[in-house]
Amino acid sequence: MTTRILLVASVVAWVAALVGLVWMVVLAEIRPRYLPWLLIHMDIVLQACAVLSVVSAVIGILGVRAGARRRAVTGFSAAFGWGVLGGVLGMAGARVMLINMNPPIPFYVYAPGYAQAFLVLLVGLTGAILGLVLLGRRGPAEPRPPAAGP
Repeated sequence: MTTRILLVASVVAWVAALVGLVWMVVLAEIRPRYLPWLLIHMDIVLQACAVLSVVSAVIGILGVRAGARRRAVTGFSAAFGWGVLGGVLGMAGARVMLINMNPPIPFYVYAPGYAQAFLVLLVGLTGAILGLVLLGRRGPAEPRPPAAGP
């Protein structure tokens, strides 16, 4: 039941991040073919968060395949955490850039920073959603046998 609730919350957050990304892309008039360019040329900290999110999701997938539920949960939680951290750092970086400029500032100047933050958040949430789906398909955790008495 907890996995299903977390899955619904993660999907809602993923859709919200996707709407934010589309909003930034439309208002800044960024063409969709330039979205991979945003991923390639973003800040090194955001790239590290995206890469660590993918690596954590892979560790979680390997944990599911090996039957190690604790490792899988840790990997998928880390993917979510790195994605959220990258999103927050990207938003803060875009906000700092916005503060340091003289008004009026056209939207297309600072929108790519927010779009990059949404992309990193989407990467992390995708890893977490994938993990929750895989964990949900495996079923509930097996109960531990009672400890042997003295």
